[in-house]
Amino acid sequence: AAGSATVESCKCPAGSVFDSKGGTCTACYPYYRNDNMTDTECGICGLGYKANPSGTACEECGLGHYGRTSNPGACVKCPGNSTTFSSTATGDTDNDACSCYAGYRNQFGVGEISPGLGHNNLNCIFCPAGRYGTDCGGQCSDGQTTHETPSVG
Repeated sequence: AAGSATVESCKCPAGSVFDSKGGTCTACYPYYRNDNMTDTECGICGLGYKANPSGTACEECGLGHYGRTSNPGACVKCPGNSTTFSSTATGDTDNDACSCYAGYRNQFGVGEISPGLGHNNLNCIFCPAGRYGTDCGGQCSDGQTTHETPSVG
């Protein structure tokens, strides 16, 4: 096998960049770098995507996670008892991107200040007795009720 003739042929592996101060290759993760990029730049994944664990490409955030518009390249997990409808969901807050599972409702209204959580946060709680379904929109007939556990209808 032939050797390399110039220093320009020396490159860091994909997923890392050359740190001229330290003289070594350092990982880009949580960002990414692939072989099509220069040896000194890391990329930020688009909204709804994150770097794969090796830092060589972007992958979808996945269901139950979203890309927060204020922090591109990172994924945020939806709060308990909620999920996203898309594996590349985006939003400014949990309330923008995530929805409560059927049989649960948001404890706080949109725009309501939730104690200790600020504006537009999502806290999914069981539907009250006699209510069921998405956002507890279903109501049992007279004389019927639901159990204490979530009722999806």
